[in-house]
Amino acid sequence: MKVALLSDLHIEVSEYTEGLPDADFLVLAGDICDGKKENNKYYNEFMERVKYKFGDNFVYVFGNHEGYNGDTKSVEGNRGVKIQDNVCFIYATLWSGENSQYAYTRISDKNNIKGFSFDWMLQQHKLDLQHIEDSLNEFNK
Repeated sequence: MKVALLSDLHIEVSEYTEGLPDADFLVLAGDICDGKKENNKYYNEFMERVKYKFGDNFVYVFGNHEGYNGDTKSVEGNRGVKIQDNVCFIYATLWSGENSQYAYTRISDKNNIKGFSFDWMLQQHKLDLQHIEDSLNEFNK
């Protein structure tokens, strides 16, 4: 299976006019569009292209910018498992963890995502890690 990866497209800023990759499966790995993506013409057109070409053969893993202009609820729980052609994709945003106080002071997420806090970030990190560990344990039985 041929897997392609796209990330950091920031469609909230400009249209993605490139062709989609030639692959069997697509991973959209964050920062595709900000929190107002549902109202964004470029995003909607891009996702129509993705769904037309890949059907259900893709995962969309949120990055930090997916929450911009939104709130923490819009980016919580973006984790899952998808099995495609005997390949298991385990995904989660994986926010920064316990030793990231310095990073927290430097990122603009707290100014752009309503409700964002260091404690929220740590909680999501722990939930993401638990999801990854549980999924790996489940598939390694």
